[in-house]
Amino acid sequence: MLFFGSNQTKAQNDTIAESKINVKYTDKGFAFSTADNKYLLHIESRLQFRFATPNDQNPVTFDDFHEGKQTTFKINRARLKIGGHAYKPWLKYYFEYELSQGNLLDFRIMIERWDFFKIKVGQWKTYYNRERVISSGKQQMVDRSIINRPFTLDRQQGIEFYGRVFPQTLADFTYHISILTGAGRGATENDDGHLMYVGRLQWNMFGRELEMTGSDLKYHTKPTGLLALAAATNRSPYTRFSQSGGGELFGYEQGIPGQYHVKQAFFKTNYKPCFKMV
Repeated sequence: MLFFGSNQTKAQNDTIAESKINVKYTDKGFAFSTADNKYLLHIESRLQFRFATPNDQNPVTFDDFHEGKQTTFKINRARLKIGGHAYKPWLKYYFEYELSQGNLLDFRIMIERWDFFKIKVGQWKTYYNRERVISSGKQQMVDRSIINRPFTLDRQQGIEFYGRVFPQTLADFTYHISILTGAGRGATENDDGHLMYVGRLQWNMFGRELEMTGSDLKYHTKPTGLLALAAATNRSPYTRFSQSGGGELFGYEQGIPGQYHVKQAFFKTNYKPCFKMV
């Protein structure tokens, strides 16, 4: 009976240990995970207050610098971010909500079982323009550059295939192929029968993948660089996109369904040299 009771107590302790939820604080906020790592949930929030004088705007023409003075204090960002994985470590999820404006920014499911082929569905920042993909919370400047405005595709809804092939070799490439609605964040329908198609091919020239970050704040110990080609095509009422959804570039009137056929492409380089502390 004593031997049986000992085994029973051990089994109960093992069950308790296996069902225990681990809690820790990481660079993604508070993380809750099970002992078997089948489930992970992290919660993060970010607040950004903004005071601007003599006005609060992003000038794109010379005349914008002479607009009337208007001192502003506002909540520029109030984000709630929740992500993790469920059932399997490679079945991931993520959503981001803007509390101050009541906007659903991101909501996506990722299947990342293999490094060379991954699938993402939902709404997210399109992997196209490097500067726009970088989170506003990780910028080294107050605002993004003016040239970002006409080239960003911002958040779209659809499906993306991506991955990395031949890692740590001279043929180390990262690719992103996206098929999207092309109507911007929060769109509930397509304006016409055309979709947005986006492709990005990145050569990791030293066999090391360069993250979507700005300045080299981590001080790379080995040189890391990339050469990237990207292209996009879309028919819609819009000539530009932002966090607010679809809009128009300066000089364009408000469009109708399928009015504007936008084709764009760019070549991008990025290099971070190595530093050795002495």
